[in-house]
This record gives sequence, structure tokens and C-alpha cells, in this order.
Amino acid sequence: MLLCRHGMGRAYVLSFSHPFAGRVAGRQFGRRRLFLGGILLFALASLACGMATSVLALNIARAVQGIGSAFLLAPALAIIAHSFRDSQARNRAWAIWGGVMGLTMVLAPLAGGMISTLLGWRWTFFVNIPICALLMLAVTRHIEESRHEHAGKLDLPGIALFIAGMFCLTWALILAPQHGWLSREVVGRLCLGALWFGLFIRVESGKSRPMLNLQLFRSFPLLAQY
Repeated sequence: MLLCRHGMGRAYVLSFSHPFAGRVAGRQFGRRRLFLGGILLFALASLACGMATSVLALNIARAVQGIGSAFLLAPALAIIAHSFRDSQARNRAWAIWGGVMGLTMVLAPLAGGMISTLLGWRWTFFVNIPICALLMLAVTRHIEESRHEHAGKLDLPGIALFIAGMFCLTWALILAPQHGWLSREVVGRLCLGALWFGLFIRVESGKSRPMLNLQLFRSFPLLAQY
């Protein structure tokens, strides 16, 4: 069971660590539509997790759940930015969102443990389905569709390189506590991630509409926030 949990966590985190959703949200499909799609995908993946009959099926479902979570997170931030035009109201909304996310990270494991103890581990996934249904209803009623009308085409090479770099880096961070930072598994993935990020910077620096504007990292106000 412990190995199963480790596998589930890795599958979820590795699938969650990609930026593709943020780029698609404001372009072809629209923020609300992609947000609803992310909720639906997360709900279906949760159902598949709860009904899984093998460790492999559970890990695959968790990976899909991670993708659904990514398609929830990025559009949510974009929707907040679009819905609150006043800077003070937007900052307040982001602060509330961040507080709720932080509280969820603390309470979710406790709630999951209680549900697993009382009803069984499958219900830790099944409970997501009615929550997702209520969230979809709220989004449909209260959030309008929006997109970046003048955005260019998707930067598929940049997205692919960034995903590859984040995948290797995240995998290395997951393995480091178990294998050690100087282990072959961790160092190899760190080097591979650095290679992908190096190619990403090289490709993006020559584009007029890059996936990520590298000039932002030269902005002192931006760097001072971190």
C-alpha cells in the first residue's frame, strides 16, 4: 500500500507540472471552457481512481487527475485576472484564492484520512465528484467566457521543451529524498532537465511571441518580489 501511495503521488505531481493549460486557456478554447473541461476531467479521473482494480490503473488515473488539476489551476488565475479589473480588487481576490489553496493543502490530508478510515480509500476519490459537479454549476452561472483575442498561435516547441524540463526536474526532486542528491538517478534527471531548459531558452530567445517572455527575468521589480 505504501508503494502504491508513492506511485500515485509521483504520477499526479509529474502530470501536474506542465504549463500547457495556461497557454491554451487564453487562446483557442477560452478560459471558462477550459476551466470546465479541467473540472470534468478531474471528476472523471477521480471516478476512475475510485474504481481502479490494479495499481497500474490507479496510477494512470492519478496521472490523468494531475492533468485535470493543471487545467484547473492556470485558467482559475486567468479568470481572476480577467474578472477583477481594479488592481486592488484583483489583489484581494488573489489573496483569498491563495489563502483558500493554503488552507486546502492543510485540511485535505486530514479530511482524506478521516474519509479513508470511515468509508474506505476509494471514497477519498469519489467525494470529489459531487464537489466538481457543484463547482461546474457555479462556474456556468457566474463566470463569463473570455480569451485573448489578439494572441498568436501556440508555441508548441516551447511548450514541449518546457514540459520536458519541468518533468525531469520534478522527477529529480521526488527521487532525491529516497536516493540522495548525488545519486545517479537524481543527477541524471537534473542534467537532462538542464539540457531541456537550455534548449528552451535558446528556442524562445529568437521568437517574437515566445511562450515565456525571458525579458521578465531582467525586471528588478519582478525579481524583488521573490
